[in-house]
Amino acid sequence: MEGVIYVRRALITNTITNNKTPNKHMNKGEYYEKLLLENQKRAANTLSYKLIYLFFLSLKDKTTELKKRVLHLLKDIKVFIKDENQTLDPQSYLDFWYYTKLLGFGDLFKPPNKFLTELVHSIREGCGDKDPVEAVFHYIYIRILLECDYEEYSSLSLYIEGLELITHQDAVYYGYYLTHIVLYDLKFGLKNHKPLLPETTQDAIQKLVALCETHSDIINDENVDLLTEIMLCFTLCGVRPETLYSQILNILEEPQDISDNHLVTVLASYYMLKCNYE
Repeated sequence: MEGVIYVRRALITNTITNNKTPNKHMNKGEYYEKLLLENQKRAANTLSYKLIYLFFLSLKDKTTELKKRVLHLLKDIKVFIKDENQTLDPQSYLDFWYYTKLLGFGDLFKPPNKFLTELVHSIREGCGDKDPVEAVFHYIYIRILLECDYEEYSSLSLYIEGLELITHQDAVYYGYYLTHIVLYDLKFGLKNHKPLLPETTQDAIQKLVALCETHSDIINDENVDLLTEIMLCFTLCGVRPETLYSQILNILEEPQDISDNHLVTVLASYYMLKCNYE
């Protein structure tokens, strides 16, 4: 199924041209939020990233103003989906369904049955591949489908153990696999980590720390997207491994290239959550 590879979230070509450093009156969270929300590129993943960020905002912000912003974005998404001239990548379609469901809109953006049937077929066929990148994205698809319609897609959970083994071949993509265990376990923050983290989440956090200690070479600016996801996970879980936390934070403070829209999204989300959770 053409394009059913998450559009390579960390390798996405949807870029932001205005990536100047923030002015002295703007904190990092505000700066990245501005970059993200003022991006007028008409693309499915642009809308998806904005939805993800507004979802994170909604965890703490219950104002009428934010609700209006969400509803306005949902209108834009609806128009985009109906426009036959636009390319709607599979991952964005799944994100529209997943995050609006978490926001309380039910199956407002549930994809057509034909799309879902083809997606499930691609997952079953692709899970035999030995590519760590493919394995990460298949894991993401499975977690979204399980969340959105567990009764229909519960059989896909049988593939998860094999996917972890495949991702283990590459330290960076194994890191992405682990961050998404945490994020989907906690429903991206909707599920409170107190009083106790789910066992699978605790295990993933421990493995993330061990991964960074064993493969210390991944702690560099080249992997700032992954490192920001790791910090998101630490923040949502209320954990702070001292040495590792400081090492990663130093890289996040001055990322060398922020033209990637996914990176801007996770940076905006991290700094906003950091402000609210710590």
